[in-house]
Amino acid sequence: MTATSKIYTSKSNATRAAKAQGIDPATVTATEGGFTFPVAPATDEPVALAPAMESARAEIQTMVGNPEGPATEPAVPVDPVAPKAALPGLAAILEGAMNPKAPKAMADLEAAQTALKAARAKVAEEAKAAKAAREAAAEEAKAAREKAAEEAKEAKAAREAAAEEERVANAAALAEANEAIAKAEASLKALRESAKALKPAKAPRAPKAPGEPKAPRDTKRAAFVAMLRRPEGCTLTQAMEAFGWQRHTCRGAIAGGIKVGLGLTVEAEKVDNEMVYRIVD
Repeated sequence: MTATSKIYTSKSNATRAAKAQGIDPATVTATEGGFTFPVAPATDEPVALAPAMESARAEIQTMVGNPEGPATEPAVPVDPVAPKAALPGLAAILEGAMNPKAPKAMADLEAAQTALKAARAKVAEEAKAAKAAREAAAEEAKAAREKAAEEAKEAKAAREAAAEEERVANAAALAEANEAIAKAEASLKALRESAKALKPAKAPRAPKAPGEPKAPRDTKRAAFVAMLRRPEGCTLTQAMEAFGWQRHTCRGAIAGGIKVGLGLTVEAEKVDNEMVYRIVD
């Protein structure tokens, strides 16, 4: 009877399982409850397995004195050591009879386990190297941050030191300037006092009689008054040429400086289309 696989709920799942086991997907058939496919026998010659097993059984019975056979004594006495000596050969016969492909499968399994172990070792080594690289990079980044912080701290200290030096220099310069100003003010005060001591004292003025006009000082106004006291008087043109005044300055001097300031009487008359001014006592 041909063995079949387990029941799969869908044909696609049964097809994938058949391909995985090296079985033709065309052998997948519908059955009660799902889909299945025939499974290849464990050996290429399943009929030959029974004779081999029977041969091994007969050899065992012969070696141990036919314990499971008929209740008769063996024709040949059995050596007690013979069964133990024959056990390795018997095990080989049984292994070859039961599963002829087992040695190759075990060799393939061992090779796969060896490859898996090597792959795991390689992955572990790569992971270890990657971890070491990450740790090295983290250490370098930490060192770089510490170096940058130290440089920033040094730069800040340098700026503060420079600012302090500038402040001290400015304070010293200001103190020197204030000292120089104080010395200059002291020198100026001393010069003023010396000049004041050297200046001759003014003679006291004689008291002016009531109603007496003020005596003009020896200035341009006094010279202008002298010109106005002449019998022919003085014109504005003459005063402008004599003192370098403007015409309105001459009129202001007559009205304010002489009439009001000195209390003198000034009359004016027109001679040859020009006004002539003179003081009348």
